[in-house]
Amino acid sequence: MLQSSEYNVIANLEKPDSCLELRLACKWEEFGRTEYIENDANPKFLKTLRLEYRFADALPLRFHVYDIDDPTHSLENADSIGYLETTLSEIVSARDMVLEKQLVNPKYSDPGAIRIVAEEVVDYKDILNFHLSGRDLKKPSFFSRCKFFYRISRFQDDGSYVLVHQSEVQHKSTNPGWSPASVPVVNICNGDYERPLLIEVMDWSRFGNHTLIGHCSTTISELFAKIGCELSLSNKENEKSGIRGKVFVSACRIEKSDTFLDYLRAGAELSMTVAIDLSESNGKFADPTSLHFQSGTQYNYYQDAILSIGGILEPYDSDRKFPVYGFGAGLPGGANPPFFALNGNITQPEVIGARGIFNAYNNVVGNIVQTEPTLLAPLISSVCDKIEKGLAVPSVSGAQNYHILVIITDTYSDNIPLQGQINDMEDTVKAVIRGSKLPLSIVIVGIGSNDFANMSILDADESILEANGVEAERDIVQFVPMNEFCDGDLTKLTSEVLREVPTQYLQYMKSRNIKPIPVIDHRRTSWKLY
Repeated sequence: MLQSSEYNVIANLEKPDSCLELRLACKWEEFGRTEYIENDANPKFLKTLRLEYRFADALPLRFHVYDIDDPTHSLENADSIGYLETTLSEIVSARDMVLEKQLVNPKYSDPGAIRIVAEEVVDYKDILNFHLSGRDLKKPSFFSRCKFFYRISRFQDDGSYVLVHQSEVQHKSTNPGWSPASVPVVNICNGDYERPLLIEVMDWSRFGNHTLIGHCSTTISELFAKIGCELSLSNKENEKSGIRGKVFVSACRIEKSDTFLDYLRAGAELSMTVAIDLSESNGKFADPTSLHFQSGTQYNYYQDAILSIGGILEPYDSDRKFPVYGFGAGLPGGANPPFFALNGNITQPEVIGARGIFNAYNNVVGNIVQTEPTLLAPLISSVCDKIEKGLAVPSVSGAQNYHILVIITDTYSDNIPLQGQINDMEDTVKAVIRGSKLPLSIVIVGIGSNDFANMSILDADESILEANGVEAERDIVQFVPMNEFCDGDLTKLTSEVLREVPTQYLQYMKSRNIKPIPVIDHRRTSWKLY
């Protein structure tokens, strides 16, 4: 309840290029305003504010309520009733996507509360189903083996392109037939069927330096018009090469589908487990060149990854309790388990929030004995055990819940043979295949700059994981080397690390025919924010 007469809400959107490291340095810019309501201490604002939701972007927001007596509605002499700082991820992860919190104003003991309701635009529930194949693709060299995939990027308002879809890799053919794809329309074109799209056909490399074969520009509207036809590929880097092949559009159609936000609104929660590589290949804790060295003035890569990824995922778990483990180290007293709880309590390994993960990591560094080898299978298997135990308890709402295992690990060192690599690769593959049948995604952040070959295998971009004739049910691993984001932009890191989670979530729910639980709609009136 508010305590004045004429009100207006200002929604401030934090600039994406600010506040990457120091929140106090943030600058806010006005994003939109509601209408003005007179003589009502409980105003219900009708005007809506439209924002683009991205799972991997917290999107800080500030809602500011003013009492305005100026007939010109200027804020220059307006009285601040109070404000609320939150994030879009906190709003959409709230039950029914309704967030109600107290306003903040040092001048008042009780400035009132604000209730924010998020609602997904219905048109954005459309799914684009399409099927592309390559025709007469040119090899990058005579001796090159064919390992082709394509990726689609969306044109942004600032003139840049952002990756929205990537196919699997097809081998040994210059006429690859990629699998049919399903991508939310909001992701691929933001609902604008005329928005330019860039299709690039690449030759895959295990080292990440993929070779561009050719590209073409198109739109969703053109893809519909080109069903049964081809798009020619060119390459500006090699203008004399002419047409580099073609992309054949076999199918393109729109269907309605449940969205990630539908499940969140129905109360779905994402549980996070974090595992941190403390092995000797990181370097001795006290060595300034160690990946774990804590200078006290600048965060190391592990600390950056913990706070950036943990901060994004934290709002999606209502109790904000996260199990945190370490591996590649021995405990005081000589014990050397494959993994251990960072808080010292293996039966209750949870800490509170991203900051709790950060503190648990800081406290354990220097107080354990670094060892080798690096074993991941026991940890992944333990997470699978807990998920299966939870699934064994019948629960309608629990069926919508999902789990994310975040593994932060270093790489191979030339000076320490076999260290930094996964030393139980065969068992790890089996554990991942087991996890592919469960509501689980595994995201791996690689720290360092050496060999990530094993991690790339787990990522399964080249081919589906298989062990002893058993294939993974779906791709659940996303691996990202952190050194690709050495410009310090951690928002790019989290965007890439978590990019596939909503898709993997929907794939699992669809495969098990789990629908969002219907909720009572509390929003029968036309207001969206009050």
